[in-house]
Amino acid sequence: MRINSEQIFEPNHPLVKSRNDFLAHDSYVELQQLVRHMSDEISDAEPVGRLSLTEAKALVEAAQKAETLPAEHKRLIAECLSEGE
Repeated sequence: MRINSEQIFEPNHPLVKSRNDFLAHDSYVELQQLVRHMSDEISDAEPVGRLSLTEAKALVEAAQKAETLPAEHKRLIAECLSEGE
């Protein structure tokens, strides 16, 4: 999922800095589509933080309500963000 520092694309889900100390500022997760990355990009990426369970659940809920996401994407988001629950 793509994250922006401004509300560029609607719908989006806010990630507030005060609840996510790894963020430099409030951010917004796009809920229009999933972004496909190549495996090299993923393995080369350096994590900057981890969503809390509460934040992950809120994002899953927002994704489930987004009319812009197909059912398959909603399922993938719920599956991936619920791992380790």
